[in-house]
Amino acid sequence: MKLKYISTLARLLKTLRIITAIFGTALKKEPYLVITFIFISWVLFCDSADLTTQYKLQKKINKLLAEQTYYQKQIEIMQQEVISNEALLEKFAREKYLMKKPTEDIYIIIEP
Repeated sequence: MKLKYISTLARLLKTLRIITAIFGTALKKEPYLVITFIFISWVLFCDSADLTTQYKLQKKINKLLAEQTYYQKQIEIMQQEVISNEALLEKFAREKYLMKKPTEDIYIIIEP
């Protein structure tokens, strides 16, 4: 746990050294502007919820939503198919709910 914070602080110090090298005079003249720039850069690129992570998560959400609509359409198709076909409806009722005709016996075989 401490190693994670140490590496994060080392990375932050390295970033600050680079920034001070680039904005050396600006840091002395406009420190609030430079600190604001550093903060925004940190949030956009180095944070755990940076832009690339957000992009990947949004892409995954879109993919899952597309799969959800596909499967909902498949469910609707299957429901219409089962309801429209009496033989399939009878087979479904026999397998799923163990329904039988009055003259039949049901044997349930459980596979190990």
